[in-house]
Amino acid sequence: MKWIDRQVARAVAAGRVGTPVALRAFLYLSEDHGRLMETVGAVLAAAGGWFSSPARRLYALGGAAHGEITVLAEFAGGQTALISAGLLRGPAPLANILVIGNKGTLRFEGPAVPEPAPPAVRRLLSAVERSLASGAAVEVG
Repeated sequence: MKWIDRQVARAVAAGRVGTPVALRAFLYLSEDHGRLMETVGAVLAAAGGWFSSPARRLYALGGAAHGEITVLAEFAGGQTALISAGLLRGPAPLANILVIGNKGTLRFEGPAVPEPAPPAVRRLLSAVERSLASGAAVEVG
């Protein structure tokens, strides 16, 4: 999802939305990829960069076995993100991103191409896995 990260980061840096305060991301992946966890982790990490604030607490539902993972995350600066990655429901893999700022919104839509999660995302993935296993919100730490 590097193309999304680059486009959003450029728009945020240019001040197009003011200060980003919320994110909604829906990602639909084809079954042959099946990288739901890595995709959620990559978007969580990217959101931390867009918000200039790390994820602090999150709550996750679903799981790879269910074909969908949804995460509600709270960031240290008070921002929130709702991220959902699921198996394809349309004709092609799709990423639909909405960034809400204090002075406007940004919408990006394009292909959802999962990529292997970089090592920096592992801490976020661990928190998602703990939340899925416990059924409760967890601290990212």
